[in-house]
This record gives sequence, C-alpha cells and structure tokens, in this order.
Amino acid sequence: MDAGIEMDDLFIDPAILPVNVSPKTPGHCREAIAQLKAFADPAPHLVLGLSNVSQRCNNRSLINQTYLAMAMAAGLDSAIMDSLDTELMNVAITGDLLNDKMIYCDSYLEAARQG
Repeated sequence: MDAGIEMDDLFIDPAILPVNVSPKTPGHCREAIAQLKAFADPAPHLVLGLSNVSQRCNNRSLINQTYLAMAMAAGLDSAIMDSLDTELMNVAITGDLLNDKMIYCDSYLEAARQG
C-alpha cells in the first residue's frame, strides 16, 4: 500500500508444497488464506497453484478436488487448475454456490457452464 498498489490489484499466492513432502503445509496454507481474509480490510485476492498440493502423489485429482473445496471455504478467490477436469470444475462451481457467490437453481452446474 505504501508503494501505491491498491488492495484490489493485489493477488497473493500462498505457495504450497506437496502434501507428500510436507504434510502440514496444506493446513498452514489454509490458515494463511483465512487470516489474510479476516484481518486485511480490504482483503487482497488469493490465488493458488492447486496442483502443487498433489504433485507426485497418487489420486491427484481427488486431492486437488478436496483441497480446492477446503481452500475456498477458507476464502480462496481463484486457483490455477486443470479446467478440463470435469469433477474439479464441479467442485469449483459448487463451492461458489455454497459460498454465496451465485444464486441457486436446480441446474446450477449447467447454468454456470453456459455463463
């Protein structure tokens, strides 16, 4: 802020190590996201390279899906992720719904995909 950067222009990436290398890092990263959202006013945007958490792990897609939901609940704004992974995209869209970022309708997945 002292350099004149508006908070709305600030994107922070709390770098995350793979869970098989550092099992505590995913929890620490979620806590950092939650604290940045809770204590900064206005809060910066938070982005995460999602696949880092599952690098060289078995069941990468499941780990990414689960961690995305957890990080979104902590306040994650956006993720660098595999947009071709349909289940992962379903988690992202449903997370937006449950975090009150879209209006519910029975066909919310279809509606979100259509824009």
